[in-house]
Amino acid sequence: MITLNSKQEMILRHYRDKQSIRYISRETGISRSTVKKYVCQYEAVLEKAGIHKASPEIISEIASSPTYDSSNRKLRLLTPEIEVLIHGFLTENHKKRLMGQQKQQMKRIDIHEALLSAGHKISYSTVCEWLKRIEPALKETYIRQRYKPGEETEFDWGKVKLYIGGYLRTLSMAVFTSSYSNYRYAVVLPREDMACFIEAHVRYITHTGGVYKRFVYDNLKTAVKRFVGLNDRELTDDFLKMSLYYCFGSRFCNVAKGNEKGHVERSVEYVRRKAFCRHDEFDDMDQVNAHLNDVLNDLNQRELSGRDCSSLDLHQEELPVLKPAPAAYEYAECDYYRVDKYATVSVKTNHYSVPEYLTKKKVFVKIFATRILIYDDRNIVAAHQRNYSAGQWIININHYLKTLSRKPGALSGSEALNQSHPEIRNIYERYFAEKPRDFVQLLQYINETAVTMDRIEAALNKLRQLHTEITFDKVKAVVTSTMDKIADPFIPAKVDAIAMYCQMQLQALSGLIPDQKQFKSGGLHS
Repeated sequence: MITLNSKQEMILRHYRDKQSIRYISRETGISRSTVKKYVCQYEAVLEKAGIHKASPEIISEIASSPTYDSSNRKLRLLTPEIEVLIHGFLTENHKKRLMGQQKQQMKRIDIHEALLSAGHKISYSTVCEWLKRIEPALKETYIRQRYKPGEETEFDWGKVKLYIGGYLRTLSMAVFTSSYSNYRYAVVLPREDMACFIEAHVRYITHTGGVYKRFVYDNLKTAVKRFVGLNDRELTDDFLKMSLYYCFGSRFCNVAKGNEKGHVERSVEYVRRKAFCRHDEFDDMDQVNAHLNDVLNDLNQRELSGRDCSSLDLHQEELPVLKPAPAAYEYAECDYYRVDKYATVSVKTNHYSVPEYLTKKKVFVKIFATRILIYDDRNIVAAHQRNYSAGQWIININHYLKTLSRKPGALSGSEALNQSHPEIRNIYERYFAEKPRDFVQLLQYINETAVTMDRIEAALNKLRQLHTEITFDKVKAVVTSTMDKIADPFIPAKVDAIAMYCQMQLQALSGLIPDQKQFKSGGLHS
């Protein structure tokens, strides 16, 4: 690379020392065409200005450093394989834009990290050079502020579109960011209503174990009821109750001034992208938040730019000055509901099952952000995950065992069986499809004794190995024997299995022998 010193040396050699271009090239190792280019440029500038004339522009042009146009330079480390991967990332970004997930696209830094994770050696600048056709993001100027530990934390909502159980759902992500430490916390919830708003705060305060002096918000409807004049706000009753319970103050940004809570504005986009740009398919909401928590742990432990510590390190400085958190604040919509003929209560267009003995009775229901609790005389009789779809039936098969014992034929096509745990359905389909009454008895036995599914599965496997008909009585006998018996290492397993089979045969034969009551009552008939 030619520097200003190299340029000066070439010109001085030629004009002062009267050396030829060929000689200068041989002595300096610079190509003749390069030496000739800078000598000719110098002559052209002198001729243009006149030998005795000088101006700041002429001096600047003569003394300017060599410049290079690298816009058309080939990117040597950008192999065809890497180009294919980047094209794949851009295609995924295009699909997300079509599905309304544009805020979860991969940025240049994410593409570079993905390439490094795949084992490719390529610089970030090379990736940016190749992606320069992407329009740069608009930038805004901010005035830097100084914060004290534990003084302020910021809150904001962000939308995420994820596949839950194979279906694309639009969810809300509540994000909190400390103004001092930039420590981030987030949780994905179904909506942005009051229940979810308060649930997010309860989880955050429980997570940190303390309360910041002030929370910063934009003018969200769950907190601001209406504006009074130009700057005053009337806050909602539920927000005031929560803030009074936790004893924190609040500050609200001016309208359309999101930069007044710039930490969390940046965090929403950053956390959403890092958590869900490469992983957006989950089985349920618990799995979503578990994944999000892992990502946040990693982000909070990364070293901050320009500092030799992480957000987690600074957050540890805040913990001693936070106000100790009281017991978790409980917010729920409460009301009485009548149980219908299906032993369900209809809550916000969805049906939730209760024990069958409550049919046609009134029960007390607490509606939380993520769960439904149903009470009978202050005792919880049913608990369900809250469903935010419309017209759904959320059924627990254990609520209908007494009815199913009287109507075993209704089991196979029931919504209760369809929504039961996959292990339960598998046992029914494999062993009890033709014996529904036995299956109901098995469920009753599991509920009454709290026997684990592992023991039930082990008993079924033993009976299957003996090539005997599987019934409830036999399953119960095997489970009881394995629970009460202490294994003897000196008795071979084969002998033990034969003894168990003989015991079951004796039990079956004993049922054929009439007892004294049958003789006396004349109950035995040929």
